[in-house]
Amino acid sequence: RFSGLSGQVEVRDEGCTDEDCWHLAKSDTVLREGMHIRTQDQSGAVIAFGDMSTWVMKPESEIAITKAQEKQTNLQLLFGNIRANVKNMIQNGSMEVEMSQAVAGIKGTTFALSERNGVSTLQVIEGSVEFTGKATKQRATVNGGFAVEATKNGLGGLAPIDVKAVTADWDAVRATAEAGKPGGTSAATTPGGS
Repeated sequence: RFSGLSGQVEVRDEGCTDEDCWHLAKSDTVLREGMHIRTQDQSGAVIAFGDMSTWVMKPESEIAITKAQEKQTNLQLLFGNIRANVKNMIQNGSMEVEMSQAVAGIKGTTFALSERNGVSTLQVIEGSVEFTGKATKQRATVNGGFAVEATKNGLGGLAPIDVKAVTADWDAVRATAEAGKPGGTSAATTPGGS
C-alpha cells in the first residue's frame, strides 16, 4: 500500500496499456502483482510492501510490480528514480529490481536506482547490492558509498558517492510524499552526485 502520496501519482492494472487505463492513486489503493505505478512532475510516492520493504519514488518515474509475496518483492524500474530501504525486510526475504541494462539483487540494505536513456544506475547508501549487467552478465558487489552504471556495453567502474547528500535528497522526497504535498525533485541520481 501507499504510505505517502504527493502531487499526481497514477496506477494501472496489468494488461491494460492504453493511456485511459491510468487512474489517480489513493492512499487506500491496494497494490497487486502486475500493476504499474507512475509519478508525474513534482510528484512522489512512498510504498510499503508486505515483506517490510519501503520504497520512495521521485517525480517522473514508473515501476511495475512483477512479484508481491510475503517474503519476496520484485519490481521493474521502467524509468526514473526509486530508493529502497530493505533493512527491516522479513528474515530470509529477497528482492530483485530489473532495469533496462541490469538486475539488482538486494537483501538488507538501503540503495537508490535510476533508469534514464538506456543507462541503469545503482547507488548503495548502506549495505551491499549485487548488480548484474544484462549485456555481459558481469556481476559486481557494490558496497555502501559507491555507485555503478550499466549500459548496453556492460558495467562501468565503481564511483564514490556523497552518502549524506543522496540521503538528504531522498529524505526530502519522502517527507513531501508523506505530507501529501506537491513538490520533490526531478533530477536523476547519478554516480558522484544526487
